[in-house]
Amino acid sequence: MASTDLLEAPSSPTRPPRPQQARGARVSVAVLCLLCVAGVAWLVVELTQRSGSKPPGSAEDAVMAAQKQALAIMTLDYRTAKADLQRVVNASTGTMKTQYSQSESGTASTAASTKSVSTGTVASAGLSYPKGQSSFTGSKAEVLVVGDATVAFPKTATSAASKVQVHYRFAFEMQKVGGVWKSAQLNFAGLPSYSQVGS
Repeated sequence: MASTDLLEAPSSPTRPPRPQQARGARVSVAVLCLLCVAGVAWLVVELTQRSGSKPPGSAEDAVMAAQKQALAIMTLDYRTAKADLQRVVNASTGTMKTQYSQSESGTASTAASTKSVSTGTVASAGLSYPKGQSSFTGSKAEVLVVGDATVAFPKTATSAASKVQVHYRFAFEMQKVGGVWKSAQLNFAGLPSYSQVGS
């Protein structure tokens, strides 16, 4: 009797997944990817919001106060000169407050006599970094502000109406007083320059 060799039955070939199963797997993977992306996005938003919440007296507050003060200095209307100058005095402290208080009446008289109207704009502002170190200490900071003031003069009996643009580079020494940033000293990073802009 012939012996019969017992051969190992071939393993059944792997069946390709049905279309419905493949679609379901792809959907599951897509959902997991979306959840991961959403989780990362949430984490980024949380970290951004936390880092964006600044304590009172932050460096950005000092820069914003200096910008506002520079704008107040460059904006002067002869019709509202006293109120315009008082805004500068109110936002000052120390040496700067004394200087502007003493010159307030004279500046207002000059503006009234020439009937000039000055309108300021701030181009850029930021902390000073002398020797690579930030000037911000928490209660003091030096802020550099670049701005332009367009000064309009009306027509007179001897001259035509004209406009002059003055380019400023301010260096404010800011100081925190009673929780509010004020300018304690004003210096100029170079002399103001002038250009005629028409009438």
